[in-house]
Amino acid sequence: MGNKAGFLKAKWRDANTPTSADNPIAAPSPYWGNTPIWNSRTTVHNQMFDAQGRIWFTARIRDAETPAFCRKGSSQASAKDFPIDKSTRHAEVYDPKTNIFTPIDLCFSTHHLQFDGQDRLWFSSPDRR
Repeated sequence: MGNKAGFLKAKWRDANTPTSADNPIAAPSPYWGNTPIWNSRTTVHNQMFDAQGRIWFTARIRDAETPAFCRKGSSQASAKDFPIDKSTRHAEVYDPKTNIFTPIDLCFSTHHLQFDGQDRLWFSSPDRR
């Protein structure tokens, strides 16, 4: 099996997932001013292969409101110590063998991911407290 180039369209989980056009523009473009020029729902970033050949990446999969299991009052371990009401970028994995995208809900925002020598996945968090 040789290498193959192509186009993959990442998935988002919820119909109300905002698009990048919904984000405030930090500064006007010299060409387009304050007009959004794309409307990506997923904001895919930082792709990495795992040992099984799947591609993991950070991506927006839903609205920023976290699910109940991430919030105060949840019995989920991290929510007991660090309840979070909003997270803006989550994770997704693509399996080229099955051609399936799987969104992964996180109780925190992430920006980068990295596998270590044992194929464990680590996430960075841009959240500031």
